[in-house]
Amino acid sequence: MSLTNKTISLPEEDKSKTATPPFPGHRVVTDGNSIITRVAYKVNGGISIYTITPSSPFGEESSRRAAAGDKNIYGVVPQVFMACDEAAAASFVQGLAAKGVGSATCSSSQGILLMIPAMYNAAGQLLPITFYIGAR
Repeated sequence: MSLTNKTISLPEEDKSKTATPPFPGHRVVTDGNSIITRVAYKVNGGISIYTITPSSPFGEESSRRAAAGDKNIYGVVPQVFMACDEAAAASFVQGLAAKGVGSATCSSSQGILLMIPAMYNAAGQLLPITFYIGAR
């Protein structure tokens, strides 16, 4: 059944109402990296970034928030570490997780392949690490 030729009309009493979203907040136009950054920054104590991948906005926004002194939900400013490569970013979050700090990093495509040795190491130690995957 195709709906392309049908028109849907609202009853007269519904036309006077303005459409409001069923949730509180503000409507924004954004991208996935911005959403990932908001969540990761608020729930982690350490963020490792390598800003040469398509996930660069994640690192740039995280470091901007940390420099501004924005606190996460635990009341602290997360430590943001600029890594020299993807393997170092994965190793940094592994070290934080081993110390009990919630940690995250963001990468994409080939960068994830460079993180595989650290991922296996962290999995063997049963460490809770969040890897956010970004794409263009």
